[in-house]
Amino acid sequence: ISIAVAALAVHVPAEDWGDGGIVKWLRDEMDSNPEYIPGFLELLTVLPEVYTLTFQELGPSFDLINDTN
Repeated sequence: ISIAVAALAVHVPAEDWGDGGIVKWLRDEMDSNPEYIPGFLELLTVLPEVYTLTFQELGPSFDLINDTN
């Protein structure tokens, strides 16, 4: 879960998370909407799987990190 949350955090500017950062934002959101916790955990589980499958299909020549394409 920590790695998935970190991956999520890097896609949003820090100031958008508020004063407490992503951890406080997540805590506040989960406290106010506990019914969303199972769906959020499922999303954090599925996103890395989708990412991995997508890059396996694209093959080794597609390098998003080094952007050599």
